[in-house]
Amino acid sequence: MDVVIKLRFDDLLCDLSPEHLASDGEASYATIQRRKAEITEKWAALEKLVGRKVSEEEARKFWKDPEVEALRKSLAEEQRRRIQEAKKLLGDA
Repeated sequence: MDVVIKLRFDDLLCDLSPEHLASDGEASYATIQRRKAEITEKWAALEKLVGRKVSEEEARKFWKDPEVEALRKSLAEEQRRRIQEAKKLLGDA
């Protein structure tokens, strides 16, 4: 399975956590249900891309995958670089 897809499954699994869904208890029941439905649709779309079902148990293992970890680190570094560039352009550096 492609590392970007594994990363996306891992992100969606995080999004499905009760704390995230409920915004630490601040979200209404309707909001929680809407968020869960949106995440479930995205999960199903990814499953369609890989051509099979992916369980939450399988997805929990992706965060330990060295390729996923490296990609996440690379993306974080790129984001920090872009923030620094934006600060320089805005004179906030």
